[in-house]
Amino acid sequence: MPDVSPRAALAFDLGLAAHRQGDFATALARFSEAYEAAPDWPDAGTALAHTHERLGEIDAAYRIGFACARLGAPSETLITVLTGLLDNYPPPNWLTAEDFAPVLKIAGRDTRLFARAALSALVREPPLRDALTIAQAQGFAAAADWALSPAGRALIENETLLRALRAGPNSEPALELLLTAIWQRVNDDPALATLAVTLAAQCALNEYVWAPQADRHAATSIGFNDPTSRAVARQYEDHPYPAWRHVDLPPAGSQRAQLRSLQRKHGLAETPEHPRVLIAGCGTGQQVVQMATTLGPHARIVACDLSAASLAYAQRKATEHGIDGVEFRQADILDLATWTERFDIVACTGVLHHMQDPRRGWRILTDLTLPGGAQYIALYSALARTGLDDIRRRFPPDASLPIDARIRDFRRRVLQAHAFDWQASGLTWTDFFTMGGCRDLLFHAHEDRYTIARLAEDLNVLGLQFLDFNLPSSAARDFADARDDLTAWDTYERAHPNTFTRMYQFWCAKPA
Repeated sequence: MPDVSPRAALAFDLGLAAHRQGDFATALARFSEAYEAAPDWPDAGTALAHTHERLGEIDAAYRIGFACARLGAPSETLITVLTGLLDNYPPPNWLTAEDFAPVLKIAGRDTRLFARAALSALVREPPLRDALTIAQAQGFAAAADWALSPAGRALIENETLLRALRAGPNSEPALELLLTAIWQRVNDDPALATLAVTLAAQCALNEYVWAPQADRHAATSIGFNDPTSRAVARQYEDHPYPAWRHVDLPPAGSQRAQLRSLQRKHGLAETPEHPRVLIAGCGTGQQVVQMATTLGPHARIVACDLSAASLAYAQRKATEHGIDGVEFRQADILDLATWTERFDIVACTGVLHHMQDPRRGWRILTDLTLPGGAQYIALYSALARTGLDDIRRRFPPDASLPIDARIRDFRRRVLQAHAFDWQASGLTWTDFFTMGGCRDLLFHAHEDRYTIARLAEDLNVLGLQFLDFNLPSSAARDFADARDDLTAWDTYERAHPNTFTRMYQFWCAKPA
């Protein structure tokens, strides 16, 4: 309990006792005394608002409840009270959009009701009201042009609007039409990056009811200087990868235990209990969900990706899985060189080999790794993917077709040729059977494969210590000794070329 007067504390305790007995009239009187004596005490205001609701005094409940929210950092109890109000009673028109902002700032909560109420309030307030006035007089195209002009920037930079659109699907008809018109006009202006990510998140939330997935090019390659980064971003805007509904989660804390075991084995300091984690290239969020679980509840995760559409997907899936506290950012690994943050663990799986210069990207990530920190890296094996080159040679894609049509034509020809002898096709990857997966597997914008010799060279140049591969159990049994001997692993892979079809996935460490 905060430092409140004895009078306020006594009144509050008496109110609790009356409330437990169902005497809401007495509880209201006592909580009112506590609130008057300590108006900055959120517990008193929360209890008073809840009691007003129990007595059917909804306007008073709203007034007291949102006054408490404005005090900052609403408690779980207050959010529950306010959610109950919004779920059962229309919010009064005197509430402003900013009244909902404190709750919308909280990560890891279902704030859809607050988002819907905030958007309803924003429609009544400038600058959104101004944009809708233009739309009514001149059409939504003109309103969108105004919103993207210097005169309308206050709208598209409105923090509450952006947070609300990321928190829940919009249900304001006029706003939907305006957002659709804005979406069609968002370009590669770096100043619009936050807006583009927000609109992508809204599309994911409303299941593309107003913006077809094919139109997600609007958020492509915003602000990225590197041409390869732009091409890769464009691919994942079109087809966020992988598309997934469920993920099998290893036991909680298992990855932390694995890493600490490796660190002890190699005489290294163990990762701290509250590690700061960077997931560079988080894609659609599978790794975010997995690492948030397997590194334990105290990991603080920053997840970044080139693709706004992939980030929107990842944010949605993290929420579905109850993952709190992940900070999502749109960024190119090449741009991370300017970051001042440093991390205990850096994870980058299936990403570096899509860069023009993988070692350059890996060096940036190494600079972001704290001395004594760990990295979890995954890179394509050239040997394991040889069959992909063969299938492309036998069925050359028709480069004159748009990418989706090109993939469909290619798949049709492969399937017709190998419908009854699939093993002969050389395609052992299930990714072939989805649009995004097939594009990632066989039509990627850029792919630079590794050998174990090249992997060893990069580790040496970057000053990193190889710890161990993550392998299927069969390979782990075959190669039980000298697990950190890359020369021996090179020999083993040549004898077993399919060992790393799931990439070279491994832990390494930066010297303290």
